[in-house]
Amino acid sequence: MTVAARAPHRVVGYARQLATVMHTLSGADLIGLYLHGSAVLGGFAPPHSDVEVLAVVARAGSAAHQFRVGTALGRTIDRCPGRGLDLTAVTTATARTLGTCPFEVRVTGATDGSAHVIPGTGHPGSPELVLQVEVCRRYGLAVTGPPPDRVFAPVPAQRLRWAICQQLDWALAQGRQGEAVLNACRALRFAADGRLCAKVEAGRWYLSRHPHHPLVAEALVLHQSGDRRVLSGPGARFVAEARALLAATGED
Repeated sequence: MTVAARAPHRVVGYARQLATVMHTLSGADLIGLYLHGSAVLGGFAPPHSDVEVLAVVARAGSAAHQFRVGTALGRTIDRCPGRGLDLTAVTTATARTLGTCPFEVRVTGATDGSAHVIPGTGHPGSPELVLQVEVCRRYGLAVTGPPPDRVFAPVPAQRLRWAICQQLDWALAQGRQGEAVLNACRALRFAADGRLCAKVEAGRWYLSRHPHHPLVAEALVLHQSGDRRVLSGPGARFVAEARALLAATGED
């Protein structure tokens, strides 16, 4: 199945609205706007999934411009077809090199609440961009602009492992059972074959190799039902073991 076929039509339509807002305020500086995450990987579920977007602009703007763009984007969240919006705008320089992961503006928020706008000026950077950029490069859908693999440079495998380990560390500290266990399955999938995939796909991949594994089977149910129980016990051990295995693959 192609990326375009995987992406729900309502999500693509909403992303086009975001591109229009950005083009109105940034003009020719807007290089492209890209869907990534579950909308292109599969498994997008409106009650539980955010619409995840990366936008690329030619150059850095002032803090005032960043806030103006973010505020305008935030006004669209009530039209978002998912749980909420998670959009980050970066410059072409960040798309090519990442560096300390600086960004222009980040806009997050749920459809039942106000938007949260973070201008990038003076911000130390967003480590989440490491995985987002690589997922977008491999699987992203260009809503406007060139194909993503012409805009985003490959992220080295060692840095990807670090980013996934950081994600699992967060899960061990404060994650939810279903999401954390499935993220551990994603880590194991990456350790096995270098593929980055959606949480649900990762859980099914793990079950195809370990049929009837009760913890992972339960995690799929918890995640898809939106259950918010906190990670604990066997789930936490499973996540910790996955993290250790992934970290060890980079020690050769």
